[in-house]
Amino acid sequence: MLRDRFGDLLCLIDDDNPFEGLSSLAFPHKLTGSSQWPPPEFDANQLAACLFTSGSTGEPARFDRTWGAIVDSARAAAAGLGLRPQDQWRVLATVPSQHSYGFESAIFLPLLTNGLFDAGQPFYPADVVAALGQLDRPRLLVTTPVHLRSIVESTGAKVEADMILSATAPLSHSLAQAAETFFSAPVFEIYGSTESGQTATRRTVDGDLWTPMDGVRIVQDGDRFFARCHVGERVELSDNLGLEADGRFRLLGRKADMVIVAGKRGSKAFLEAQLCAIDGIHDAAILISEDGGESARVVGFVIAPGHTRRTVIQALKRSVEPAFLPRPLYFVDRLPRESTGKLSRQALQALTIELDAKVGHAQ
Repeated sequence: MLRDRFGDLLCLIDDDNPFEGLSSLAFPHKLTGSSQWPPPEFDANQLAACLFTSGSTGEPARFDRTWGAIVDSARAAAAGLGLRPQDQWRVLATVPSQHSYGFESAIFLPLLTNGLFDAGQPFYPADVVAALGQLDRPRLLVTTPVHLRSIVESTGAKVEADMILSATAPLSHSLAQAAETFFSAPVFEIYGSTESGQTATRRTVDGDLWTPMDGVRIVQDGDRFFARCHVGERVELSDNLGLEADGRFRLLGRKADMVIVAGKRGSKAFLEAQLCAIDGIHDAAILISEDGGESARVVGFVIAPGHTRRTVIQALKRSVEPAFLPRPLYFVDRLPRESTGKLSRQALQALTIELDAKVGHAQ
């Protein structure tokens, strides 16, 4: 598919096994006979990457990035997080580097701050802990709320870090606090998107407010919000925000997640957060039917051994309007999350069809 869309595509490889049907360039293990070599220089306006949205709410959209925009965004993130070149941070990531978050945080943060990154990308909690413990300090873990939860709830050994960075979904205060205790390190979040790049940071345990990075300003135009950032002067954001006078802001939910049921307004993100806050629920997701409006159907999925539908609904009623209680509520062993922890609408729709079919066969 990529070859069809990009006729001049060239595959960069580090071995002698080229991909079938693609022109390849083998990257040598040693550029020169010396371990010291001058880094390449690129024009700031040079096209450096074509990033694509995840397609979780539709077809993936393409966004081009120049070398200068990528560098400026990564340097602003480093400054916002207090990462200094003289500290030589070691970075381990549980997210793939081809994802925009992994690309900017796991690759370019260490690249532009005189640091090093581990290429292993461990997945299982014990492997993450072991790999992180092998890195020299200071060490930084780039991860997601889903991965953090699995690590914190594991019964294996703990490891100390110097900073934890999370993105791809909002991190709850309780999980952030548990992670800070587990790693003996502060937990920060990055707010951004493929469209805007990295735009703001917050230390979750300190509150809900996000602080824009250097060179970034969030502006409101009617009911729309825009970022004046390193990748553009007017990049529209997919979220509803609550702006403060000093430029900081709160996340109020994604625009695509907002729904009105029985005359009441709610959001998918809020409902998922309320589910995950229930003791004993390991993971949860909400799917809102596409028809929207008064007839919208709220479908829930939970990984909750030891719970019943009655106990979950009773707990939800403490914070959720009756109109937004999930009907149906499915109990599952796993959710079809991507490697970044994201859940696409298509995957949840397919899961609903599969679960409905099982119920039909059982009747």
